[in-house]
Amino acid sequence: MSAQIIPQELHDEARLTTEQVAHITGISKQTYEGWRSRNRKGGPSYERLGPQLVRYRWGTVREWLEASTVKVAVQ
Repeated sequence: MSAQIIPQELHDEARLTTEQVAHITGISKQTYEGWRSRNRKGGPSYERLGPQLVRYRWGTVREWLEASTVKVAVQ
């Protein structure tokens, strides 16, 4: 995987490929593809810009990650 796969600065409107999102999140590219192919609600929203062209907005991915965080109470 290229060292330049992730843009140096990410802003919320940045559009990322499935490979880039997988690299950032540590969730496999195949998992994202599976969520999309089965119309599952498990992953972040994405944009289909063409038959084989999918992009994720960084702000949407970031919000999805934050919403997926489980907070554990310390006793």
